[in-house]
Amino acid sequence: MPHPQPLAFHPVTASDLPDLESWFADADLARRLEAPTPDWLAHVSGGTEAAAWVVRPVGGGPALALMQADRDGPGRAVIAIAVRRECRHAGLGRRVLDTFADGPGSAHAVLVATVEPDNLAALRCLQHAGFRPAGQDDDGFLVLERHRERVCL
Repeated sequence: MPHPQPLAFHPVTASDLPDLESWFADADLARRLEAPTPDWLAHVSGGTEAAAWVVRPVGGGPALALMQADRDGPGRAVIAIAVRRECRHAGLGRRVLDTFADGPGSAHAVLVATVEPDNLAALRCLQHAGFRPAGQDDDGFLVLERHRERVCL
């Protein structure tokens, strides 16, 4: 089996928006997340409280996923992930989450995801990436958390 190509995280720019917006023609994705807009871009690129990345193969290529993180108190970030439709159900989401946790997400001790209870694919993906159930929020979404492991040498 060939080794999967490494992933690179690039901050989202205005030139990424048309491609990313096209992903939301998929009814399931559009039902789960809001399509990126110029206002959203300003939110994720205008400070230290939120950030978003386009995930591509190292060396370039088409966008494979979109990753967002919003600070939620000291050491915590609420994340969202969208995977290009034709790349789903092949383990890419888990790879993105693992790479994120070891890269841009490593600034946070706890990564938090909220998922609709009927989004079984997202729940499986998050659980395979080390997220564990942590309750339910006021809107009925399931809350899952991944805690950074501390290694003492």
